[in-house]
Amino acid sequence: MTMGPSRRFIEKQLQLSLEYLDDSQALLEQQRLRSSIDRAYYAMHYSAVALPCHQAVRPPKSHSGPANLFGREVVNKGLMAGEFGRMLTNAMHSRSISTYSTDTEVTLVDAQTVFADAERFVAEARSILGA
Repeated sequence: MTMGPSRRFIEKQLQLSLEYLDDSQALLEQQRLRSSIDRAYYAMHYSAVALPCHQAVRPPKSHSGPANLFGREVVNKGLMAGEFGRMLTNAMHSRSISTYSTDTEVTLVDAQTVFADAERFVAEARSILGA
């Protein structure tokens, strides 16, 4: 039988989710929109890693792996609604644009939307995991 990551690993993922969510909020308040989006995405990323790990599924090694694994092991199995998968995908896309497309304008509404989604995503993941 293959064992998944330890409870300590999962707790660390959730801790990082909260830390990055706090960072995202602080950056949003400072109007550092690109950085706020980046931190909001990573808050979601770490929660998305923790959920399948709770089911003894090893975390992926690629950058796109968590979103794929999240869809397969969390959304498709009914642990979270499909809207959360869309939130993660949208945040990953927004992060990519805000980081690599330097000529693209990032608005306050963009950053607020990603942050609000991250708040909901992290709260839902923590609720499911009993954190």
